[in-house]
Amino acid sequence: MSFQAKADVPERTYYDVEELGLSVEAAGNLYSKKADARVVNELLINEKFLLATKQLAAYFTLTEKYIRTMEKKALAKLNDMMNDGKVL
Repeated sequence: MSFQAKADVPERTYYDVEELGLSVEAAGNLYSKKADARVVNELLINEKFLLATKQLAAYFTLTEKYIRTMEKKALAKLNDMMNDGKVL
């Protein structure tokens, strides 16, 4: 006798590692149990942790923009100095 059950799952339950934005190393740590999936799960459903990740993402974005801006300014200054003959 065969029994088949149909589960009503409102959302997908399988995701590709790349689709989730995880690195191969992070996924490997979860798979090998170097990172405790229960702890990671609790973090990912905690509202305060989610807020912290958004704040860190904003910080990284602003830092990257600042670094690019400073690089452009430094290169422009160096270019000006080279054109003025102050730098050989």
